[in-house]
Amino acid sequence: METTRLHREMTITHAEFLRSLVHAVAPATFTVDGLSVSVVGAPGKVEITLSEQRERRIALLRLPVVDVEIELSGFEPEALERFLAQFDRSFQRGGG
Repeated sequence: METTRLHREMTITHAEFLRSLVHAVAPATFTVDGLSVSVVGAPGKVEITLSEQRERRIALLRLPVVDVEIELSGFEPEALERFLAQFDRSFQRGGG
């Protein structure tokens, strides 16, 4: 089984990321050690590394930004697809 590495630049704070991660990995859970997150109980191994939080400015608008590195291994292809679909859905935000 292969290792999959993903990079996401997310407009989110660390606290918001961890709140959304609860739903993103359910029914699995996770542990946090500084900027490293390990998912426990997923159908494979998931390690997430967060960057320091920074800010993006667009005119007067200020947005929090975090780089998210995700390493996934030991997943069957279908389980990986389901895990990533749930992860992505959990971080989608509605707009108008």
